[in-house]
Amino acid sequence: MASKFSHKYLFRIEIDGVERAVFETCSDLAGEVEDVVFSPAGSLRDHSEPGKVKFDDITLTAGKTNSLELYNLWEETVKADAGMDDDTIEVGGGTGSDDTEMHFDIVELNRSGSEKARNRVVTDYVKRYVHGSWDSKANEVVVQSITFKTQQWKPVSKSA
Repeated sequence: MASKFSHKYLFRIEIDGVERAVFETCSDLAGEVEDVVFSPAGSLRDHSEPGKVKFDDITLTAGKTNSLELYNLWEETVKADAGMDDDTIEVGGGTGSDDTEMHFDIVELNRSGSEKARNRVVTDYVKRYVHGSWDSKANEVVVQSITFKTQQWKPVSKSA
């Protein structure tokens, strides 16, 4: 799919190793560890240890795709919340224990379109989906932005 779009699309979403969409920008992949502070008996100073790990949401913007797969992921989130439908979409890594967990790769490309970096993402659901403007002359679907509620992410080897 990347060859069909201009080189300004520098991030792609891959599910099961297949490119699903390309995007111009991707938010920071960030996480933090909570501090757990406690005072042991008899101690004159506080001690701290690592606590819960939290990962920021990931947002990709200004994207294009040849399918409605990302929209379908959003729709599954809405249906699950409303209790409208028990059907789930099969995505990379299958579904998690709560029937919403999915795995996919965010691949960063260089200006020539070659893979520069790859991060594997585990997410619970699509938190926000903004469909792009309609263009009756275009063959692709425009995705203005998509935000994933992230459980974790990690760098992986290229084409792993």
